[in-house]
Formats: sequence, C-alpha cells, structure tokens
Amino acid sequence: MQDELMPIRYVQRVNTVGGVKLYFRRGPFRRPLVSPDGSQALRDEVTAILRELDRAERAKTPVTGTLGGMLKAYNRSPDFLGLARSTQAGYQRGIDEITEDAGDVLLMDIDMAFVDGMKNVWATRGHRVANIYVQILKTP
Repeated sequence: MQDELMPIRYVQRVNTVGGVKLYFRRGPFRRPLVSPDGSQALRDEVTAILRELDRAERAKTPVTGTLGGMLKAYNRSPDFLGLARSTQAGYQRGIDEITEDAGDVLLMDIDMAFVDGMKNVWATRGHRVANIYVQILKTP
C-alpha cells in the first residue's frame, strides 16, 4: 500500500476540465498514458516505456569494431581533445553525419573502394563536404 502512494517517476499529472490526465515525460520524449492513476497497470506501462527508450538508446550506441565505434573512440582520444574547440565542432558535425550514413559498417569491410563509393555519395552534398569527410576518415 505504501508503494501505491509514492509518485511514479516521469509521470506528470495535468488538471483538465474533464479531470486529471497523465503524461509520460522524459527529456524530449512525451506520451499520454492510458492506465489509471496509482494502479499497477500504470507502473507497468511506465516500465515498458522506459525499457523501450533504453533499447532505442542502446541501438543508437555504436558497436566496437564498426566505423561508428571507431569514430566514437576517436572523440575520446587525446588527439581529438587537443584540437581547438572550433575544429572539434566541425569534426563532430562530420563524425555525426558519417556515423549516421555508415556507422554500422564493420571496419574489416572498409577498403579504398568503400571510401571512394562513400565519397561519391557525399559529393551530392558538395565536393568540399566529401573531401572533409574523407579527411576525417583518414585521421583516426
């Protein structure tokens, strides 16, 4: 019984004309809740949402042995941290786009043909962009 009286984390109660509505709010993620307030069903619904968000976050995390994992490791290296802030910001924009485009590619699958193919893909965004991204790949 004591557990039912404790507020559930990330649940916001909003008073409306029709009564109180419940919303799950965590960072930018927002979702209305359908379970009644104070019930075990509400706790289960919130737990399911938290598991779903955790699974989505893990899926976005680059895996070791992939291009995204290598670039993530480079972000923590002294070589990257020793760069000027403006250079870090420019590299980070490129790293984010490279990771989005080909972050799940295994390192053993990357060869000159792959880099040339990616350079052709990036050339549609501009040749300067393509040259910068290839330079970022050469750096780590």
